[in-house]
Amino acid sequence: MTQIETEPLLLEFRGGINPEHAEELIGVLGEQQAPSQRVVLHFHGYPYVNAGVGWRIGNSLRRYAGGLLEVVAPPFLAGQGEWFRAFTRSCLGDAIATYAGRIVCGGSDETTKVREYYADKVVRKSQNAVVLGELHRGSSVNPEREDLFRDEFLRCLPLVNARPSDFDGPRLRDVIKLAFEAIQNVYDHATRKPLPGATKTLSYLLLGFYKSIGQNHPDPAGCFKTYIARLPSVANRKRTDFIQVCVNDDGAGIAARQAQDASIYWSARADEEEAFRDALRARSSVKLRAHDSRVRGTPGQGYTYIDSSLRALRAFAVLRTGRLMAVFDGTDDGSDGFALLPGELGYMPGTTLDVLIPILKDGDGQRSLFPDE
Repeated sequence: MTQIETEPLLLEFRGGINPEHAEELIGVLGEQQAPSQRVVLHFHGYPYVNAGVGWRIGNSLRRYAGGLLEVVAPPFLAGQGEWFRAFTRSCLGDAIATYAGRIVCGGSDETTKVREYYADKVVRKSQNAVVLGELHRGSSVNPEREDLFRDEFLRCLPLVNARPSDFDGPRLRDVIKLAFEAIQNVYDHATRKPLPGATKTLSYLLLGFYKSIGQNHPDPAGCFKTYIARLPSVANRKRTDFIQVCVNDDGAGIAARQAQDASIYWSARADEEEAFRDALRARSSVKLRAHDSRVRGTPGQGYTYIDSSLRALRAFAVLRTGRLMAVFDGTDDGSDGFALLPGELGYMPGTTLDVLIPILKDGDGQRSLFPDE
């Protein structure tokens, strides 16, 4: 990424974009509490968008929505070709369509065309990538009906080259529980106080597939290589494929929601860390103080369920919110759960839970997915 100190601020991407490049952009766009400088985001050609890039860049654009953001990209090819592979599959295209005041593709103003295309594709089910959008509205997933979500999830698995029979009954339940709990968190918290009610917000579930991830997989947290090295000891397979479950929103973020203070991202990092840890602690729910979302069962158990599912699935997860990033290594039996990483990160609006779940079982066409029901 090249940053050119002119007015407006021009940020350029050439070739492939990895999470480290995306974190650089987050750092630049997250500096000001109240952004005022216009930004031009320029993509040269159709770049290769690595895993973990789409939601990072996409979330960072939310605070520049409208007149502050212009995107320059190659010719727009609706639903096909290089545009689809570079922008649509990663959900970066959704963010561009949602937040850019002007979108120039191949030298022409294509703002209306791009917006209309993505407005019509909030839910899309294509080979190797399934997207269920507007989670914060409950539009594509009813947050009160896990049974309906389970049925939909099972229908989507074959589209990402996985089968329900790749998981035995308990593991399949854990996959579905993990995704549904994360979706409920988006619905309950992403657009609630202290986020201003008129804030335009983007949220989605992205379901994907990776074949035999190796040591070269993007690893901005610096922990994935250790996970991959340890996985064979629990996988007992020569080759391990993964499904990706990414639940993302660019709303209030964990710390601001828990502290009920939107300015926490510009206060001492220790304050943000304390609010983050408090939010992940069992039975510590802001719902009881905010009184703005439904209380189901015992409040404050969402991340407890997510933690339990990740552990059972031997999954690897990245949790990115505000200025913080935490990782969960499901192969580490001594882990206490999500480990908050040290270091200074830029402010990224919202919360992303990006999970890689290893397929540890050869599909054998088992007849009953839920034998105890």
